[in-house]
Amino acid sequence: MLPAELKAMYPLPGLCVTPEELSFFLAYFTERYTVGPLRDVWTRWRAGERPRRPFLALTFDDAERDNFVYARPVLRRWDVRASFYAPVDHVERATPIWHDRLGFALLNAFRQPSLPEPLRRLWGPATPSLKTLGVAMEITKLLTPEERDELTASLPDEVPAWAALMSWAELRALHQDGHEVASHSMTHALLPPLSGDALRYEIATSKERLEAAIDAPVTTFCYPNGDANERVAQEVEDAGYACAVTTRWGSNASGSNPYLLQRCDMHADHARDRRGALSEARVALRMSGLQPSLR
Repeated sequence: MLPAELKAMYPLPGLCVTPEELSFFLAYFTERYTVGPLRDVWTRWRAGERPRRPFLALTFDDAERDNFVYARPVLRRWDVRASFYAPVDHVERATPIWHDRLGFALLNAFRQPSLPEPLRRLWGPATPSLKTLGVAMEITKLLTPEERDELTASLPDEVPAWAALMSWAELRALHQDGHEVASHSMTHALLPPLSGDALRYEIATSKERLEAAIDAPVTTFCYPNGDANERVAQEVEDAGYACAVTTRWGSNASGSNPYLLQRCDMHADHARDRRGALSEARVALRMSGLQPSLR
């Protein structure tokens, strides 16, 4: 979450909302849903509880520090608890996730007369621009883990302080607030291509490290980039998690695979009417499942 002036400087603005937008969403959600962290919502639902206002789990990915600085006060104001998913190795080493490092490197490269060699190889003959930044990010996801690591390592770390990740102290403070702090893997790797040992490191080791860091059980998992298949989901189950979330759009009916749960993003553009104002009717339409193509 970022204030509007910082959101405009972030390379992936669709991944965040402003404090005002979050407050709008929470006003809508708390009136119509029983809102909480996935850990608590899932436990209550599995126990057979079916409240008049249906359950809704609120989740924040990547453990970006802006969520601690800006989202935490808004959540407190609405008396809402949420789940925060941390890439453990990046938190331990205080290093940016690869997509932030690449995104800011691209933004800065666009201001130069020509792209650095690693980015020229990525772009090929296309003319780079801010409009094609998202395309470049998607291309990077198609690289092998080794190629993506090599590309990221070749780029300067130009991620500003306001886009850094949370510290352990900040994550522990969220835990003390009653929020869920859970695993987003070790290194935010895209999991389906990984070998068995690498997969266990990302899934099981992240659980062990995180539990030691916050001194509490870690029971839910969030797939980096939302990418998962049956093999990855089985590894999550074998590691002892109760459930896991993807970025596949939608709600979850009775009988849904608990290790391939769907979610609905809070992209504010999907909640605006033709005049650009935030609209409860648009949120209702979005939550209804009638607009899955707007991701």
